[in-house]
Amino acid sequence: MSYNNPSQWLNTICAANGDRTAICFKDQKVSYFELGQHTNRIANILKELGLKKGEKIGLLLPNCPEFVYFLYGAVKVGVISACMATTFRGESLEYLINSADSKVMVVSTELEDAFLKIRDQLPGVEKIVWYPEFPKGREQHQVNEFSFNQLFSHAKASLDITVQVSDADPMLFLHSSGTTGRPKWIIQTFAFLLEQGRFFADFSGIVPSDRVYDPLPMFHGNSQMFMISGSLYANATMVIGTRFSASKLWEEVRYHKATVLVLHFTPIEFMKKQPVQAGETDHLIRVCFPADREFMERFRIPMGISGYGSIDAGIVCYEKFRLPFTESYLPNDDKRLYSVGGYPNRNVEIAVVDKEGRALPPGKVGEIVVRGLKPHVISEGYYNRSEKTLDAFRNFWFHTNDMGFIDREGRLHYSHRSAEGINIKGEWVDVPGLENVIRAHPKALDCVVVRIKDEMVGSEVKAWIELREGEVLKEEEIVAWCEGKIAHYMIPRYVEFIPELPRLAGTEKVARFALEAQGVGNSWDREKAGYKLVRS
Repeated sequence: MSYNNPSQWLNTICAANGDRTAICFKDQKVSYFELGQHTNRIANILKELGLKKGEKIGLLLPNCPEFVYFLYGAVKVGVISACMATTFRGESLEYLINSADSKVMVVSTELEDAFLKIRDQLPGVEKIVWYPEFPKGREQHQVNEFSFNQLFSHAKASLDITVQVSDADPMLFLHSSGTTGRPKWIIQTFAFLLEQGRFFADFSGIVPSDRVYDPLPMFHGNSQMFMISGSLYANATMVIGTRFSASKLWEEVRYHKATVLVLHFTPIEFMKKQPVQAGETDHLIRVCFPADREFMERFRIPMGISGYGSIDAGIVCYEKFRLPFTESYLPNDDKRLYSVGGYPNRNVEIAVVDKEGRALPPGKVGEIVVRGLKPHVISEGYYNRSEKTLDAFRNFWFHTNDMGFIDREGRLHYSHRSAEGINIKGEWVDVPGLENVIRAHPKALDCVVVRIKDEMVGSEVKAWIELREGEVLKEEEIVAWCEGKIAHYMIPRYVEFIPELPRLAGTEKVARFALEAQGVGNSWDREKAGYKLVRS
């Protein structure tokens, strides 16, 4: 099968699988034959709206099959899909839309109020498609606004290709989470998305009979690389969850007879903290991503996939873990396994370098850098951010800003974001390791460790801790808990409890830099309290 022409690739898959189910969503089932027709309809709609090759359509959609139709319908005519976080509001949403240069926006009616509040600040948006229908009261008098259902019902199910599109053409804009500044639009090609799906499907052993379930927001790269692209590559069924719910996940998994589970480390932590439920092991899941020992053992999932990557480079390393676990390879006793990147895929080269860009020996922590061994298998750069692109791709490597090391067997291990790194008197703090220790306290629900600048030692450690509901804890009890479990210099000097850790819109990642910006604040100070560490 040719992979060079996206339209031909998808049409071949849809024709070969015919009436087999491509998508499950709630009670709806979409066959591969219907998927081919629906993507043709979208391609015809985009041509009718006046979009040309290389122009952008903004997708502000909830989880739904139409998200897939737009992604793969747009690529058939060379239109780029800019996938936007549905949780953004106000100036943040305005920035996303304007910075993508989206001429047409597809907007869920659920987001009517949020979108209309900023409509006058979106000069580049020429047309709006409301999904699934016009908001109440707007259908009669708005120029250049359309109902998705009306457009879709009248669109042709066949497509006359009038534009040449290759796998090297941009297909997708994904935005960064904004942990280190304003979100950047990351340019990805069809070749990138296909290769990500191929590796996930091959490494997970996905076959046509599998049903790949993902309840996380579809504007995330994970859903597009794994559930969507992985399922299409393997001719399997993608099962689109409405949204993640820790209390209802297994109910949905059983209902859809899912066999592959795609999550993220934060939802996995939520699942592990759920009370034991009857039937929580009564499912058909045989592999999950990412791997987590406690999660796999509790819910009896035979295999887990750990990986390292980003939306800039994709997942570039994988590692498999199977039940029962052996103690022969559990690095740093990390039962969550998130730090294990694994072995590089065949499309990339990976190194760990020092500040001058020199390769470091096995076991030495430095910055993780990646480069493709063939064209278009990692990001093409950042849209309209040439300086950021040149900086990130300097010296013929993509610089991830992540710190890690390569072990003697060639496996990559993630340590921390370089911007999150805490260096005390020349020694790096194992940020994930310290956070793991604190989270293990029976009264702690979650925590984040941040850097506090110090004139004497360079940096000090502060722990922000969210307690379990109804629990009370003293700061010195946290310090005592850490003693003997981690190096003495890593034990937090500052501790502050918080009712709920703030999270970045649409990602569930903790807003680490917002907490770091608060500095010492009202936190408890171990040194001022006269607490003396016992150095072992």
